[in-house]
Parts: sequence; C-alpha cells; structure tokens
Amino acid sequence: MVTRLLKPVPWQATLALAAVLEMLPVHSGWMLIDEFAARYVYFFAGYLFAANIFALSNWAGENRAKAAAVLVLWFVVNGLATFTPAPQLALAGEGVQFVSDLPVISLALGAAGGIAVVLFTTLLSKLPAARFLGYLGKNSIVVYLAFFLPMAATRAVLLKFAPFLDIGTVSALVTIAGVTGPVILHLLVQRTGRGRFLFERPQWAHIESPGKRKPAMALEPAE
Repeated sequence: MVTRLLKPVPWQATLALAAVLEMLPVHSGWMLIDEFAARYVYFFAGYLFAANIFALSNWAGENRAKAAAVLVLWFVVNGLATFTPAPQLALAGEGVQFVSDLPVISLALGAAGGIAVVLFTTLLSKLPAARFLGYLGKNSIVVYLAFFLPMAATRAVLLKFAPFLDIGTVSALVTIAGVTGPVILHLLVQRTGRGRFLFERPQWAHIESPGKRKPAMALEPAE
C-alpha cells in the first residue's frame, strides 16, 4: 500500500527514505511500525530492481565459477563483520555489539546478503537433487501466504501429544509442515478451481497495471 501511494514520488527519494528508516533505531513498541522501518527498504528494492535481480541470476547460471568466488568473498566479509566487536560510537545506538550492527554497514550487509541468496540458490538450482527447491522457489508466495495455519496446527499437536520430542525435532517437523501444507493446498486449489482468491491477487490490489510496468534499469553482467 505504501509503495502504491508513493508512486508519484521519485523512486530515488523513496529508496533513500527507506534506507534511512532501516538505519534509524526505531523502537516504538508497535511491531508493525518497527518491522516496517527495518524491512521496507528491502521490499522496495526488490520491487524496483526485480528485472536486475533476474538478470543477476541468469549471469550466475552462466558463470558458476565467478558466482561461487563472489559467494566465498561475501562469506568471509560477512563473517568478519558479524563477529568483530563494534567500536564504542556515540551514534551507534543501543544494542550494537558487532560491526554488522552498525548503521550503514548493517544495510550494506543486508543488501549483500540478498545478492548472496540469489547467487547461492541459482547455483543450487543447477543440481538435479535440488529441483524440488526450484518448484518451491517458483511458488514461494504460496508458502508465504499459507504457512501459518499448518505450522501452528502442527506445533500445537506435537507439543500436546508428543512432549517427548526435543525442541530441534519439533522445529524441523513444524517447518516441514509449514512448507508442504501450503503446497498441498495450492495443488488442490489448482485441481478443483476453487479458492483461487487465496493465492491470486485481485486486479485492484496490483501496484502496477499489467503490461504498463516500467522496465528496471539494465544490469551489465561482469566480464
């Protein structure tokens, strides 16, 4: 809704404001406000640079060795930032323990982590044993929209009738249910043709009208 309302605003201004919100120590006590401030920049960047992200994935699929090298570099840099104690800066804010918690650096690492996920999953999708992950990726919105009910139901059943299970096993089973449950529901909807409203966004709720979305900036693959 915010993205749709801000369409008349230049995207550079919206992206800059979203970045500032991520870096500010917003602790209002309202989860909706706090999470929006912390996450909106990533949502908006995904919306804005979707075509670039797909181009990056295509590049990784065609240049696996280079993509793997970038992943190794990201792993080292991210690891160092995550485990290096942060200097005591007055502007750092509360709760800052490591370099990765510092403003600006946290945002940069978040963006780099998103790129790393794209590279890693692209490389993983090339393995025959991981084809099912490709299916889940194509239908990730299905899992995102419907994971809660099977997850909550499985957790309640296991905690009540299987108290002998350790927390790790319960967590694994709950996660599996949260992923497979929505997929099964989606297949049933597709088979019967009923309940499509659960997964298909109505026309009025689209940010862009079909066929009228402006193309994202072109991404030049690294040579």
